[in-house]
Amino acid sequence: MPRWGNWPTLWSEPRWTSMDKVPSINRLPSTFNSNPPGDSALSPPNPPAPNTESPFMRRQTWIGAFLLGLASVTPCLSQAQETTESKAIQPVEPKLNRPIDFEKDIYPILDAKCLACHNVAINENGLVLEDVKTILKGGKRGPSVVAKDPAKSLLYTLSARGTGPAMPPLPNKVEATAVTPEELGLIRQWILEGANAGAGTGGTAINWQPLPKGIHPIYSLALSHDGQYAVAGRGNKVVMYHVPTGELVAELGDPALAGIQYNGKPMYEPGASHRDYVHSLAISPSGNMVASGSFREVKLWSRPENWQRLALPASGGVVPSVAVSADGQWIAAAAADFSIKIFKAGDANPVKTLAGHTATVSSLAFSPDATRLYSASHDKSIRGWNLADGAPAGRLETPAPVHVIALTIDGTKVIAGCADNLLRVFSAPAAATSLATAAAPVTFVRVSPDRKTLALAEADGKISLIDLATGKVAKQLAGHAGAVNALAFHANSAKIASAGADKSVRLWDIASGQAIVITKDIPNPVTAVAWNAAGTQVAAGFSDGGIALFKADVAEPPLEKALAGNTQAITGLAYAPGGDAVYSSAADGNLRRYQVSDGAQQWAQAHGAAIHDLALSADGQLLATAGENNQVKIWQAANGAGGPKPVLEGFTAPVRSVTFTLDNTKVVSGTANNQLVVHDAKTGALEEISVRHTGALEAVASAGETGRQIISSSADKTVLSQNLAFERQMAGHGGPVNAVAIVPPQGARVASGSEDGTVRLWELANGNQAASLAQGAAVTSLAVSSTGTRILSGGVNNMAILWNATNNQQVAQLKGDKRLARRVYHLEADEAEAKAALNAATAAVPAAEKSLGERNEAQKKAVEAKAAAEKKATDTATESKAKADAKVVTDKAFADADAAAKVAVEEKTKADKALADADAAQKAAVQKQAQAQENLNKDPNNEDLKKAKADADTALAKANEELKKAQDAKAAAEKKMADTAAALKTAQDAKTAADKAATDAQANAKKADDEKNAAVKSLEQADKGVK
Repeated sequence: MPRWGNWPTLWSEPRWTSMDKVPSINRLPSTFNSNPPGDSALSPPNPPAPNTESPFMRRQTWIGAFLLGLASVTPCLSQAQETTESKAIQPVEPKLNRPIDFEKDIYPILDAKCLACHNVAINENGLVLEDVKTILKGGKRGPSVVAKDPAKSLLYTLSARGTGPAMPPLPNKVEATAVTPEELGLIRQWILEGANAGAGTGGTAINWQPLPKGIHPIYSLALSHDGQYAVAGRGNKVVMYHVPTGELVAELGDPALAGIQYNGKPMYEPGASHRDYVHSLAISPSGNMVASGSFREVKLWSRPENWQRLALPASGGVVPSVAVSADGQWIAAAAADFSIKIFKAGDANPVKTLAGHTATVSSLAFSPDATRLYSASHDKSIRGWNLADGAPAGRLETPAPVHVIALTIDGTKVIAGCADNLLRVFSAPAAATSLATAAAPVTFVRVSPDRKTLALAEADGKISLIDLATGKVAKQLAGHAGAVNALAFHANSAKIASAGADKSVRLWDIASGQAIVITKDIPNPVTAVAWNAAGTQVAAGFSDGGIALFKADVAEPPLEKALAGNTQAITGLAYAPGGDAVYSSAADGNLRRYQVSDGAQQWAQAHGAAIHDLALSADGQLLATAGENNQVKIWQAANGAGGPKPVLEGFTAPVRSVTFTLDNTKVVSGTANNQLVVHDAKTGALEEISVRHTGALEAVASAGETGRQIISSSADKTVLSQNLAFERQMAGHGGPVNAVAIVPPQGARVASGSEDGTVRLWELANGNQAASLAQGAAVTSLAVSSTGTRILSGGVNNMAILWNATNNQQVAQLKGDKRLARRVYHLEADEAEAKAALNAATAAVPAAEKSLGERNEAQKKAVEAKAAAEKKATDTATESKAKADAKVVTDKAFADADAAAKVAVEEKTKADKALADADAAQKAAVQKQAQAQENLNKDPNNEDLKKAKADADTALAKANEELKKAQDAKAAAEKKMADTAAALKTAQDAKTAADKAATDAQANAKKADDEKNAAVKSLEQADKGVK
């Protein structure tokens, strides 16, 4: 017996026996072969086994089942009025020991019985029952509720079915049932208490609905480590198959679901594992545990008993992905809030919650040693996490949302299946290495030609030299009196040139740390520098756009040539490998090539915006310019023509720095929004994005033997080293890639499944496609046996297919229970006798289609109303922010005007006092002068009196002058006070207007948001009416 066969089912008799006895229409006939299946649902068809039912019984069963199925998918064609003999429902008094709450107690009743026909979108008789306000307003017959008077409340009397028309009418199109006595009692008590809106529960209770009959998509698959057993998420069931025989050996049913009723009938089919579809599955390496993820939960199932071991509270919604570590000790589950919960096996409480993703976490994978977890998301990122402390351990940004990831056998590479139809291979995300945290921003970095030394140009005038082997600072060069703007190594790596804001170029001997050459008499700050390959000449660029060529082998180098044409600061310089030409970039947006021999310009090209950086490929063939216009442009160095891909795209901010990798294959750029962006130099394909810094990337450089090590400096004063992760991409699928699996044991191949309906095999070493297998419908999941000889694929066609990976041939199709298939065969044999019933039902379809059309139209209107409401909410929110910003400006203007007015008042007060003092002094001088004149008149020849008279005259003249100054100062102060008072009045009026505008805009935004929420709710009701 297969070793999973001893998983006992939860029913009193074997599942296959009970299914053979009870007719079922829950699976569509198209799921099975047209011929009767034999002993195995996977084996070639054999004649049907004897059946004790008579042909007539089978015919009647099929016809009844067919009509029942038709009724389940076609709305009722008419609504019949209940007979007058129906008895009125008697309310049962509720015993809640609390007031009735509308949201908690009443709204669920209305939602189930009334809202399909009485919502904003479909308001029959003008009645909307979505909230207390509209209930009290009522419809064409008046208010539906009269507070504290149930006898006058139509909602109560019609629901009680004592008078016509009884509501809801039975039967009806939406299968709504009459209220129960208990529900009627709640409605009555709520009205008696005043029909209050209540505080609401604020909860997120779910109104569960049965899953559609006959729809059993396979959204998840898992294969046991030994390749013997396959587990499929078939609808809301977890179903296990024995792979060699194709036998269905177990359905892992949750007994708690068996007793749930809907309209008096079981809500779920026997053997249901979850209330919603099974979205993810994993089997532990030991094979004794299965983890299944569905809406808001993860369930664990253990062998040999197929009972639910533990339910993990993983999410407030769908669990899009789940993974089990190789040692079986850890379980990771993705949650609807984009977090990841880590569980210890056997413990229902999460030990860690990992946060950082901003969209659905679509895939999870543990490292082979169970020390790290890798996650992929629709937010276009792949992240690594340390399980020990939950800390981030690396991050990759991808050009498209990631649907699935798989790790190679050794855990060093990640294969990502993406929404843009591509598979991408990356090195496993790893954290960047910090090389330095400078005291001042590092504005420029250069790696020596021998790749041993990293030079940092710092804004405080230092040059730090870092030994790349140890990552430690080996030496610092000091001498510049201002920021160091650029660096250039000599070809022998023993010297370095620096460009300073202090208007100097210095050539340094690295061994001694001394400047051996210092230029003089430079009129402007030096912004760029380059050293030719022979080491005989240095080019320097200046803040005014000038470029000068200096001899590099003399103590005080004379100017050899000046290169003209630029009008703004030089931002980059580079010598052609042969030293015969110099390339320059400038803030005026121009890229130029000059001939060194005579300084003549050979060509010029416009980037289209200010250029922040210039890079020359190691082979001297290509140039790259980084611009303010969010673009990097590639140029042919020889003639200035566009490169293989002239414009590199994918940037969302100005590009501050750029470099080529040393092998000339990649272009690496740093942006103002902290991103390091990597493109293929020939195709222009965007390969990866990483965000490791917290500030703009000021400079980037390529290092290492292959140039895949990238050094970056940032405005956050850090210098980091990281290795490029992207290795290759594999193209061939015609739709998004939903599933990826490594093919053991060597892991040299990878399998992928796509919405294009194919499973493809790829050679991991070179990215070549090895095979393509046809699933026949979108592939949603893949699993590969531990030997690599079997591949299992699942698709939306309700089918799992087992493939032989050695010859790419189909081994079997896993379609379901063989006895159920045999039963379907018998039903199909009698199909002809149901044609008459079908024809009769078809004749009634036009009326049903008309009704459905009306509801579809209502749904369309609700969709349009929702879109309009969302746009209005967005527009009013934008307007509200603008008004709030304007209010801040006017508040500041008012405060400034008020302060100025106060100063003016103080100045006038001082001027008044000064005038009063001057006036008193003048009067005293007049009196003194009069007294002196009087004394002199008495003794005209007295020399002392003459002198006293002259002094008095002088004092009076000075007092008159001071009085005039004080009068002028007062007039000026009075004018200033009047002007500032007027300005204050203007600012106060503007502030009042801005305050009102901001308040009004905020109110409008709140109203628009409420309207949007109402429109969303109306659309939900319209959708329900259509369904």
